[in-house]
Amino acid sequence: MHATYWMGIGLMTGIEKRKNERYPLNRQLDGRLFLRTGPVRHLVKNIRDISSSGISVTLEHDYSKMTDVKVEYLSESGKIEVFGKVVWCAPDTSESNNHGEMNLYILGIELLSSMLLVSVLQQHATTGI
Repeated sequence: MHATYWMGIGLMTGIEKRKNERYPLNRQLDGRLFLRTGPVRHLVKNIRDISSSGISVTLEHDYSKMTDVKVEYLSESGKIEVFGKVVWCAPDTSESNNHGEMNLYILGIELLSSMLLVSVLQQHATTGI
């Protein structure tokens, strides 16, 4: 199935590969979200949307496709870690990033066991998951 859709990086035409419906957040988290590869940890600037199988985030570091990552959520109530894999990464050229001036990247991450993280995040989604 071919579709034209908006992913924050411009209009794209191609085959839609999303397995589950994604939900945008109506506000950002109270805690902090990081992506970790080995000892290196990068702060997530923005959570774009979530689904039962993945998450799309914005951060200041690019990742290669198929990179294994650990998504870490830290808050006053504790820490949640979920393993995942980067399935795509692209420069953020959206208007909210001044058309690419801030060197931000948008990543799509497939989560290997996402339900715990999704349960924490779903209260922030505009629609329940």
